[in-house]
Amino acid sequence: MKPVIAVIVFCVLLSSLAVGAVPPPYPGPRGTEMAGENIYVVVKGDTLWDICQAKLQNPWLWVQVWEQNPHITDPNWIYPGDRISLALDAPVPGTYVKPENKDLYAEEDSAIKEFVFKQKTQEAGTQEKPTKSSIVNVDPLEGKDMEDKLLGGFILEESMKPFGAIVELEKKKDFGVYGEEVYINKGKKDDVMPGDVFIIYTVEEKVSHPVTYKSLGSMVKPRGVMEAREVYDDLTKGVITSQRDAIRKGYYVGYEYPRIVLNQKNIKPDYNGYIVYFMNGTTMAAKGNVVYIDRGLKQGVKAGMHFAVMGEPRKVKDPQGGISQLPAAMKGRIRVLNARENVSTCLVVSSMGDEVIKLGDRIEIL
Repeated sequence: MKPVIAVIVFCVLLSSLAVGAVPPPYPGPRGTEMAGENIYVVVKGDTLWDICQAKLQNPWLWVQVWEQNPHITDPNWIYPGDRISLALDAPVPGTYVKPENKDLYAEEDSAIKEFVFKQKTQEAGTQEKPTKSSIVNVDPLEGKDMEDKLLGGFILEESMKPFGAIVELEKKKDFGVYGEEVYINKGKKDDVMPGDVFIIYTVEEKVSHPVTYKSLGSMVKPRGVMEAREVYDDLTKGVITSQRDAIRKGYYVGYEYPRIVLNQKNIKPDYNGYIVYFMNGTTMAAKGNVVYIDRGLKQGVKAGMHFAVMGEPRKVKDPQGGISQLPAAMKGRIRVLNARENVSTCLVVSSMGDEVIKLGDRIEIL
């Protein structure tokens, strides 16, 4: 019997190592105020991955579902009785700052709509039906417009390869434009489904970490968006639904979020990181600039979160003798626009004091 017991103990230990984390204290049912036909109540054994597979027929939507439910702080841990919204067409909640900070930052959260992504105002007196270019104050941070949400692009990490590429354009043209058809080299074998939406992009300059000097990947420049219409085994025909530049053969395509399997890759919240790159390769940033940080989905970061940008502690001379060190002060505040696997694209929503925001500045969760 002893060998059998030993095998059982070994299997239990192995399974505990596979889980890899101790559950946090049970918080009690969360989201209990939520109601409606798109609300799902968690039962024992559920994961966000399984829920999205069963209810939305696409497990890869777990990130969008997580964004919709700010009361789910760690996507690895959901509990029986938790209520989860599956209404992906609803506006993403405006902020994820700590409840005690919401009033403090409410003015900045409102001002961001006027500062960035502001659409052209429809001229007074016109009776034309509003179009995408004439809607006033469309806020992609509260909507699902991929083109605007990815205005700043993102860092394509070293570990993440482009999902696919455009192999042909409508009528074999040199470039494609809005409303035209394109073909990509991915299909049913790659789990592409009709209705899937892809970013069309090019890979630009390399990005290195300003503190560790580790190569982080390459900057991505979004060129447009396409939607899958007809899916074959290893080919998909789609339509260009928006564009910023001419779409050409060879341009890469990919999903808004990297395909991280929640059941296999544990997410461990770790919010203390650094600013690693500025849009267009500049060396300083101010309010309204796009910046990039070395924290992403695997560190528990999601769109809507806020971080403080911290300065360095300062040493001052004590008039009564000796040297005193002042604690680091907040230089500004950034808001996450889009989270990838280990990096995120952010917007500077405020800056303060005389210090400028620089590469290598530390960030802390608010």
